[in-house]
Amino acid sequence: MPKLRFRRITVLVIPFLIFACTKPAGNPDDPREKIKEYISVSFGIQSVSDRTKLESMLTGEAKLRLASWSGDQFKRAFIDVKRDFPKLNFVEVKKSGENEASITYELSYTDKMKENEAKVTQKKLARMIRQNQIWYIESVRNIKELFEYKNELSLP
Repeated sequence: MPKLRFRRITVLVIPFLIFACTKPAGNPDDPREKIKEYISVSFGIQSVSDRTKLESMLTGEAKLRLASWSGDQFKRAFIDVKRDFPKLNFVEVKKSGENEASITYELSYTDKMKENEAKVTQKKLARMIRQNQIWYIESVRNIKELFEYKNELSLP
């Protein structure tokens, strides 16, 4: 009889633990999710036709700037680069109303294009706008950029 109870408890507890320990899908009401999505898509661009994926996440100044690039400019910026997938840390989120937010974040990735491989860390400020219950990136500004070169020789 005790073995039967243990099995019943196990059958009830294990699904609960699995459900409790898994991360829920992103919250569409959180503007940080749009930043994560944009960065993920931008690091996975395979062809110039993927530009529409990026444009669909932008509005205003950011969308106009990306749309104005030639196919060659887009290719150099997103396809020809050799970068490892980034690390993303959110520093601050300031909502200035129900449909506007400013997000400060740090993006770190490895740039393999140069002779010396470099770890690049960028601190950025994104202005977000919500239209029809969907967050869009309106603009992004660089605040600070740091390059750490691998095997760089430095003399005093």
